[in-house]
Amino acid sequence: CSQPSFSGWFISGAAALGQETVLLLSNPSESETLVSLQFLIPGGTISKQVSLAAGQTDVLPVSSVIFQEPVFALWFETSGVPISVAMQQRATAGLSTRGVDLQLPSLAPANENLLTGLSVRSQGFDKPVLRLFNSGDTTTEAVITAVASANVVVLRQQVEPEGFAEVELDLTDGDYLVRVESATPLLAGIKNTILKPVVDFSWLTQSSQFTDLTLPVPSYKTRLHVANFGSTALIVNLEITNGTRVEYQSFEIASLSQVSLPISGDSIRINSASEFTAALEVIDVPGYAVINPRENQNFGDELSVSVR
Repeated sequence: CSQPSFSGWFISGAAALGQETVLLLSNPSESETLVSLQFLIPGGTISKQVSLAAGQTDVLPVSSVIFQEPVFALWFETSGVPISVAMQQRATAGLSTRGVDLQLPSLAPANENLLTGLSVRSQGFDKPVLRLFNSGDTTTEAVITAVASANVVVLRQQVEPEGFAEVELDLTDGDYLVRVESATPLLAGIKNTILKPVVDFSWLTQSSQFTDLTLPVPSYKTRLHVANFGSTALIVNLEITNGTRVEYQSFEIASLSQVSLPISGDSIRINSASEFTAALEVIDVPGYAVINPRENQNFGDELSVSVR
């Protein structure tokens, strides 16, 4: 579950034919709270309030609030105590499942959005789609830079006030980091679809920056992406623990570059003298997920990834 918070954002909403979204709400506190939900859709806002008793968990189908809205964002705020919120999506095409994704709240709209761990492996299928939401009252231009080891793509996109823009990223195969810069704060996320070993999708949202980060490693096939969005190269140190065995690695990441490598074990610690971003990418028979660590989030001793 997500770290309890008083407010938060989601960029990845979809509620239409073949797109089912539910909200998972949990109040871990000892006090009742009122949750204000603002569904931000093209052309307006739909509001709903949900009361959560102390210790209560609730599941809210978004179709009970909005319908036939393939694009929406969500902002939530509580009346006084922090709660945990997650958004679960299921995509279908006829009788076929096209994947399931579970999203935690993203960072707030920003003038610079950093997205880590975009793997493009499905040329000719669904291209990655970048979604932007402008919460401001003036039109803004987004400058989108996608960088892989052998490819750099720069795009520009106008985003209307209180509006959305979706941009297909026509990228060759590779591992990309993506930076979105704008004069007005934007909310940004990328929906990425894979074909093998199973058709599935995951949403990549803004990355937090760290100088020291420890993550438990899932039991599925996992890759670690570490990105340097800075203007100079940085040295990254890895400490991989597997039972009583500890393995150490160090490597240099050039400016606006990313290193991707398979990992296994119990946990991994990443540290550097300069700020970096990181993501864990799980691609295995059960499905696909990109795990985006957040600042001050308590991951505990174990990370469980379930794909349904």
